[in-house]
Order: sequence, then structure tokens, then C-alpha cells
Amino acid sequence: MIGHALLNTLCTVLLTLLLMVPWLPLKRKSARTAIWLFAGIYLLNEWLMVVGSALQEQWYPALGYNWLGKGVSLVVTLLLIPLVIRTKQPYAAAGLRLSVVPGSVPGCVLIGVGLLLLKAYFNYTATGTELVTAERWWYQATLPGLQEELLFRGVYLWLAGIACNRSGKEEEPVFSSRVILFIAVLFALGHSLSLTLDTGLHFNPFAFAVALLSGWVYTWIRVKSGSLLLPVLFHNLINIGITVAQVIK
Repeated sequence: MIGHALLNTLCTVLLTLLLMVPWLPLKRKSARTAIWLFAGIYLLNEWLMVVGSALQEQWYPALGYNWLGKGVSLVVTLLLIPLVIRTKQPYAAAGLRLSVVPGSVPGCVLIGVGLLLLKAYFNYTATGTELVTAERWWYQATLPGLQEELLFRGVYLWLAGIACNRSGKEEEPVFSSRVILFIAVLFALGHSLSLTLDTGLHFNPFAFAVALLSGWVYTWIRVKSGSLLLPVLFHNLINIGITVAQVIK
């Protein structure tokens, strides 16, 4: 069963990573290395999520959210950072620091709060309701923001920035608007696209649009503030806001 799920995940990952095909002809060694590392870590992470989910269903069937998959992914990502980001302070380079760029907080807070209100409103006015449990509160307040931001706005952003750097300093990432958009699109596809051998291709345009906006905002905040602190906080706050909207609707 796990093997079948891993194969389906591989199909989705390969389809998603077609986004990187235009980057393959890059001549710089550092860029090519970054691309292959990106693809490998992306596939590894998705497989960890699948295996974690399957094992959790066997060991802790009462749990409704993928704690094990995201938790293992988070730990593995933390272990990979010094191997992938070859700097004197790899964790700080990935955004794991409490300090932010001076003067960046007001703009980041403004756009983060705007996204929070927008997504909470959409969920409040949407048809249908979702079950809100104590587990949901704890989960949405912790793991999604930690695991997804460390990957997308930490490791993936760094590698994409290396691949797009055309200056003479090949080991320094460039967080251009193109890179920010790429990370946002990748984030959106991860929340809206699936390709399986059983049911074929599934794509949710609305989920893609919402996740694209969220991914762009989180990435912009990460680049603007120079830290993962605010993206993690807003990611989890927005998830909590959505949960509050489900409770009061």
C-alpha cells in the first residue's frame, strides 16, 4: 500500500517539477547542482509525508492530521540545511533567526494581516462547514507553518535563488521577483495538483489561486524581512483565523 502511494506521489512530483525544465540548460555548475538538489529534496519531502501518513494510520489511527509525516519532514529538513546551504551560518542563511531587516516589520504586518482577513472571510462565506476539533487547533497552530515555511521559504527559496543568480558570486542566492513567483507557484501546485495511476489528473483552480496568493505573500515577507520568523507566525495565524471562521459561521 505504501509502495503504491509512493508511486502516485512520484507522478505528482515529476509533473510539478516540469516547472524547472527551462532551467535545465543552465551552464553554471552551481546552478545545475542547485536544481538537482531542489528536485531531490522535493521528492524526498513528499515521500516522507506519504510514509509518515501511512505509518501514523497504523500506529495512531485516532489522529486526523499528518503529524508524523510533517514532523519527520521538519527534522530531516533541519538536518539537511548544513549540507545544502554551504555557508558559515547555514541556518541563519535559511532564515532561522529571530532578527529581521530593520524597517521591514510594518509592511510585512500590513500585508500579512490583509491576507489573514481575506482568507478568513473567504472561509466564513464559503458553503459547507468543517469539523473543528482540539487536534485541529493544535495542528494548525504549529506544524504547517513550521514545516512548510522551512522548506519553501527556507531551503527551496535558497536553491532557486542560487539557480537564478547570474552574477559572478555563484554561491550567493538572488531573490528576484522571478524566484518569488516560482516558489509561490510551486507552493500553489502542492496544494491543488495531483496525478495518480488510479484516478488520473486532478487540479483545483480555486485552491491553486488561493495558495498562489498565500505563497507569494509568505515568500515576499521572507525576502523583505530576511527571516522565517514572520512567515511562520503569519502562516499559523492565518490557519488559526480560518479555523475561527469555521467555528463562528
